[in-house]
Amino acid sequence: MALQDSGMKSQSIIKRVLHSSSWIGLGALASQGLRLLGNLILTRLLFPEAFGLMALVTVFIVGMKMFSDLASVLGFRKTIEEMIRFFSTRPGRFKSHGVSSCGGLPT
Repeated sequence: MALQDSGMKSQSIIKRVLHSSSWIGLGALASQGLRLLGNLILTRLLFPEAFGLMALVTVFIVGMKMFSDLASVLGFRKTIEEMIRFFSTRPGRFKSHGVSSCGGLPT
């Protein structure tokens, strides 16, 4: 209803998904193209050893970012599992950590 109230045309969800996906794909393609263009320019500006060092540093930085993303995902999963264990108790009381249901006061 919000779409009709704002005066926008009602489109099918499939058309909207395809339109959005095409913009995401074009953005990714443009990003990779600019990255290639930047690398081609840098190969002309830098001597081979400096370009190789830059490539190694880039690989290291990307690897560290991927590792930190993995660690944060695993940590988030562990937190969710702990929350599920904490809240899956009998009604009226939390078994874990001795916390009562009224106001979060310790029992």
